[in-house]
Amino acid sequence: MSKSLAELCSLLIEDNYGEFYAHIFATLLSHGRLLALQLALKCHLPLRQIQHGLAVLVQAGLVFHHTTSEGRTSYEANPRNAYDLVRPGRTLELVQKRFGRAASAIVTQLLLLGHAPVGQLKTVNRTANESTTVQDHDIENDRANSTSIVGSPAEDRPDVEIDNALRELCTHGLICRVREAHFRTEADTRQLVEEKVHNSFRSTAKGTKLKEEFAEKVEEAIEKEVDICINFRKSGPENMIPQKRKLDDADNIPNPKRPKLSNGVATNEGFDPTYFVGDDTNFLNDSLVVRLNYARIAVLFRNSRLVSLVTAIYGKSFSRTYEAILHQLEPDLPDPKENISLGPEQERSPGTTSEVDEALLAQDLAHHETYKEHSGSPWRRVNGYVNGIKHQLTPEARSHLEVLCQEPYRFLSRSLEYPDRYVVEYSPLSIHLRNAEIFRIIFARFDKYAVRIIRVLLDKGKLDEKHLQETVLMSAKELRQILAMLQQAGYLELQEVPREAQRQPSRTIYLWFYDPDRVRKMLIENTYKCMARCFQRMKVERDKIRSTIEKSERSDVKGKEEKLLARAELEVLKGWRRKEEWLLGEVGRLDELIFVLRDF
Repeated sequence: MSKSLAELCSLLIEDNYGEFYAHIFATLLSHGRLLALQLALKCHLPLRQIQHGLAVLVQAGLVFHHTTSEGRTSYEANPRNAYDLVRPGRTLELVQKRFGRAASAIVTQLLLLGHAPVGQLKTVNRTANESTTVQDHDIENDRANSTSIVGSPAEDRPDVEIDNALRELCTHGLICRVREAHFRTEADTRQLVEEKVHNSFRSTAKGTKLKEEFAEKVEEAIEKEVDICINFRKSGPENMIPQKRKLDDADNIPNPKRPKLSNGVATNEGFDPTYFVGDDTNFLNDSLVVRLNYARIAVLFRNSRLVSLVTAIYGKSFSRTYEAILHQLEPDLPDPKENISLGPEQERSPGTTSEVDEALLAQDLAHHETYKEHSGSPWRRVNGYVNGIKHQLTPEARSHLEVLCQEPYRFLSRSLEYPDRYVVEYSPLSIHLRNAEIFRIIFARFDKYAVRIIRVLLDKGKLDEKHLQETVLMSAKELRQILAMLQQAGYLELQEVPREAQRQPSRTIYLWFYDPDRVRKMLIENTYKCMARCFQRMKVERDKIRSTIEKSERSDVKGKEEKLLARAELEVLKGWRRKEEWLLGEVGRLDELIFVLRDF
């Protein structure tokens, strides 16, 4: 792991949990896997305090632990989850925008607790809702005495909104099941699985075939061990508990069954939660332990970036159609991987292409228009129908799809097997987003001629100075200056190809080339370093006025700063908040760059 990332992770833990936990985490990062006693010696702290700190870090998912058959438990830092501490604000913003306040409250609790049972999440959110609505009940107390409200849908089923939010988050993969393997490293999980499979493996094959069968068994067992999906299509005691259909006491109308779309999962957009019940509805078991899946945040953010790109190129009407397609595909998309190739001729990896049917797209687009007029209707769309009306794509929507299928971007493409389906190929689109971000950085740091050179080398490959000069249409003097600057900054490299064994400079060909994968890693490392510097600057600025900040955070002063603080102290406090807001905003923009370069 790079030094800048280790420094950034330690600063993030210090900012969120404190210096004590950051010291333990930094020690694990620098020394690798350690026993609790070894960690206490390295940290120069009592073993009891180290055990307390490790318990908190394990609960938050920041430290892996593994217990051997001899009973010795070792600990190892988890830098990936530590970096995710920079994204709570973005996560809450995306969740609240897409899934509502109830889902945002659930995600907030998971951000604070690390992982928790579903029953605990329901209890905490129910308590929060009761505390926020107690004033409304007091105001309408007279009306409640005269008109009984017992039997209303919200009163009878107070957890329906929370259940629907949990279901929606599970469907999109934003919260996932917690398994024992998630607290171990991948190497430890593989070692344990190989031992179990080796003890129970029986086969008559020999040689290479025996090894292949053993490897297949190991991979299947590992997939089962680390499976995070909460599958609503297969109900069972491990995931859900059945709920029978109830009668709406208010309107004396039976609630409709839960509709099933092509992927077997029903969405809840534009739907009144008080009407959501069904005789085959499955809610999450209260004992199921869940946690946040930060990899899905990258999926949501990638889709939002693609929609923004379509808006900038084609307009808002096109982006609305494209957004409907991406929303249809979100539940079935795989999680993005960290190690991504950036080659211009990258082959499409499995799982990066998803299809959407025209009928589903038509009903989704019609859903937006229909529910503007019937926002209170409990009836959902089923099998292409909305409120009993069959919807098809309008000519305008079809023209939008045809334009999105055209070059050079190809946001969509026709399915070869099914002509009424459209395909979204995410790998080329992700490559386009990353290249566009790199070109933007080069343009901001140098000029448009540097971007032109990078584009030519990305398209043509390796070129000597003469051919490059003819292609980019620049003079030799200007070209050499820009090439030297790009090479010094690390964006270009030079390869020497000697014509003779003596390797004389006059008989050597010098080829310029651009390696996008190496440049991406360099920019990611520089971004880590810049984010670490922002947190260090915040720490320095906070230490300068620590006494004023501590005074403003006292329980008797908080909320009454203007009355109890002097004018000079208020000015200092406002200046600090402006600096903190600016630095945190810069960290957020840098995190967007990490999203594009690493997580897409």
